[in-house]
Amino acid sequence: MRNKAAWAVVLGLVLLRFVAQASAKPPQTSAVPAPSASSSWFDPFDPAPSPSPSPAPVAADPCPPTLVGTLTKAVGHLPKHQTLDLLQEAQDQWLALLPLRPNGSVGWIPSSSIRVSQTTWKLVVDRSRLRLTVIHDCQAVRSFPVAVGKPSTPTPKGTFYLDALYRLPPASFVGPFAYTLSGHSNVLFSFDGGEGRLGLHGTSDPSSIGHATSHGCVRMFNKDISWLVSRLPLGTPVVVR
Repeated sequence: MRNKAAWAVVLGLVLLRFVAQASAKPPQTSAVPAPSASSSWFDPFDPAPSPSPSPAPVAADPCPPTLVGTLTKAVGHLPKHQTLDLLQEAQDQWLALLPLRPNGSVGWIPSSSIRVSQTTWKLVVDRSRLRLTVIHDCQAVRSFPVAVGKPSTPTPKGTFYLDALYRLPPASFVGPFAYTLSGHSNVLFSFDGGEGRLGLHGTSDPSSIGHATSHGCVRMFNKDISWLVSRLPLGTPVVVR
């Protein structure tokens, strides 16, 4: 009995020591970190959200069409059917390039008095090269030799437009067709019964083409002005440089 009691005491001491060691052992840490306050939870089977596509930028038109206005009734000194090149619209009015002195004059016209159209044609007159270039949809499509104003009556620089078209007898000294431009001579305030308006026309003197010899108008061969007439609308801008 004494031996059994002794073994019981020894076994009890061993168990107490084992329990004490197990209690003193530090706990193991998890290999998966706890989510922080900034963590976000997601379903791994959902596709990752893709950023919203940005709208494609709208490129500016490198060659915007020219807006052309035709008066549906007389406005001030401008008669009904007058052609105008339009620059901008604001508060039910159009700012228009006017066929008045001084060259480059502009004015506001009620939108209700204008019928609006547009053109992608353009003419460029190079006085030094004595050439007229025809541009359509941003592309130079033809180039013609011309005559321009002589030194005493030069063709003025500026931006004008084809204002009116006249069909004339074939024997006319300005050929079969003549456009009046919106601009005026800077030195002639009256000419041949008119107010010194610039013109673009043919000629009865083909030898003058390629020279600075006119009173300010731009002359062309008759076949060349006929080519323009068959294609260009009134309001086509004319840049003289």
